Amino acid sequence: MAKERGSVPEDQSKIASCMSNLKQLGLAMLMYANDNGGKFPDNLVLLQSKGYIGSLELLVCPGYKTALSTKPRGTVARTSYIYVKGLSQVDGPQSLVMYDASAGNHGGQGRNVLFLDGHLEYVPEGRFQALLKKFMDEHKGKVALVEAGTPVDSEPVEKIVVEPNKSDVLLAKGYGLSANEDLKYINPSLREEKEPAGIFFRWSEGKDLSELGQARDTTADVRGVLHILANIYSQEIEGDQELLSAKVPGDFVVRAGTPPDKIVTRLEEVLRQDLKLPVRLAFRDVERKVIVAQGVFNRNPLFNRRPNQIEIYGENLNQDPKYGVVVSGDFQLFLKQVGMYLDRRVVGYAKIPNNSSLEWRYNDEKGGSKNIGLVFQHLTEQTGLTFKEENRLVRVLFVERAD
Repeated sequence: MAKERGSVPEDQSKIASCMSNLKQLGLAMLMYANDNGGKFPDNLVLLQSKGYIGSLELLVCPGYKTALSTKPRGTVARTSYIYVKGLSQVDGPQSLVMYDASAGNHGGQGRNVLFLDGHLEYVPEGRFQALLKKFMDEHKGKVALVEAGTPVDSEPVEKIVVEPNKSDVLLAKGYGLSANEDLKYINPSLREEKEPAGIFFRWSEGKDLSELGQARDTTADVRGVLHILANIYSQEIEGDQELLSAKVPGDFVVRAGTPPDKIVTRLEEVLRQDLKLPVRLAFRDVERKVIVAQGVFNRNPLFNRRPNQIEIYGENLNQDPKYGVVVSGDFQLFLKQVGMYLDRRVVGYAKIPNNSSLEWRYNDEKGGSKNIGLVFQHLTEQTGLTFKEENRLVRVLFVERAD
């Protein structure tokens, strides 16, 4: 697909993840159309049942508040995208193909839209409504708007219903931050039992809450809270394993742009005062054996794979190009996530083109190997970088038992 464009709000992580969903669905639709005389599917569940996508989870925007569920017949009961049924490859390149069913998926400000020419755009809500009206007027009687997972025999969606803004409800419960607050802990007693086990929110200066992540089925532990709130990965943390595994019930609200140091300082107070954990959190620069990425980045995509995608795999590359999880981001995030994949610290001193955005796919082969040497060998083949184990001074967060 072509590159994403359009202005986006502050919560870019979920915008990007949502775009990744739409991008994969768009590619799957093209493959389906190529195999079916240029016609797109009647509903997107067919993409999964016919083997063009691996999971129905792609039909749920990461910013959507409702968990994915399926009916016995295999169709999605609740999805978060609207699909334009009735298009084919011969329609105009600016035709709308799919978009967020609700602006509430991304803080109420706008929606991600997939166009027929393959480009993705975040469209502010006012412009989106005008764009949708113009498109529907031009295609009256030809297309229908349906939920992305609606079965073939269901009625089209005649009106798009935007769910109530949950942000206002939470602010009334005290989830907002005052001028001198960077991190707030919400006691579990203020939460509704039907909600997930823990929700993490970002607070913007516009007094709006956007969701960072959820602990759906179980309460998050200290390690998980550090990752969600401060973007500190497990391979960057050392210390008392019992404390790292301690459960942290309740919700958190963090101010957008707060440095990890300030988050960690305030989180230590919460863990000690509110949860009575005898913990001390401290950053230190220490020498450790790490994997160092060096050289000049030179993209060399694998044959029959997407030209801008790096495949992360060990012994065998999965032969299904639709298999695995696709992530995009900058070079430092790429290294962090490679390290997470291998449970090793990976740091970079490579020359990367300015403003270069990368895309990579976790190729978790069933029964395959995560042999570290093979993984880095394949990364070298695709990037031109070298990966070598060396002793380096790195910053580590220590989680220790307080006296």
